[in-house]
Amino acid sequence: MNWSYSENLLRCANDAIEKPEDFGYWGSNDMFVTWGFCGIDKNRDSSILDEMNFDLMSRELMAEFPDDFRIETYNHWAVGHVDRLCVRVLKENKQITEDNITKAFIKAMSCKDELLDYPVWDDGEYSERSYDAAINALEDLHFSIKSMVDTNIESWSSQVYRYLSDELGICVDVDADVYPSDDEILTAVYHLELWNLESIEEWDEWTNQKELTNIKIIIANKNQLSLFD
Repeated sequence: MNWSYSENLLRCANDAIEKPEDFGYWGSNDMFVTWGFCGIDKNRDSSILDEMNFDLMSRELMAEFPDDFRIETYNHWAVGHVDRLCVRVLKENKQITEDNITKAFIKAMSCKDELLDYPVWDDGEYSERSYDAAINALEDLHFSIKSMVDTNIESWSSQVYRYLSDELGICVDVDADVYPSDDEILTAVYHLELWNLESIEEWDEWTNQKELTNIKIIIANKNQLSLFD
């Protein structure tokens, strides 16, 4: 280790085992003695990205060093709860020196450095989680809009998501707090023909406002064409 790295590692180790002020702890006796925090955590209000980074980093570190990591959960007045990855920082309850710092703690600090260079631990996983969150957001529409959609149609929400993205150029990004408007969603539902015909009056009103072909006319035209098939 070079001098600057060694100095930084010792500082991080000292910070890790220092008990935070006003922090009530009634857990393991080794905490803040040889064990401490490594700055890897998530809470109720964490973004999709932060939650994914915590889950994957914790899984990898605990798999490589099963005896040197554990996850503890604490109540928090602002965010309800915090899940925090704890690490065995020191090999023994002795002075903080390079030789007394565990490989597990060094690896945890290395992982944090990697996130400073690039904040996404796994692009594929983040893409999947972001997509799932977007689908959940679409499926959580308020009743006045959702009642106009035939939700019995399989994968209706994924169809709407693709139409918004491919045809309207609209992104659904939960982490960025970017959502489509009600009209944009209804536009996608209308063109995808995912109508709930029990809400035909609401559709009549909406298509009249947007100067679009009435759903009844679309259905009538399709029925007429089917006579000649």
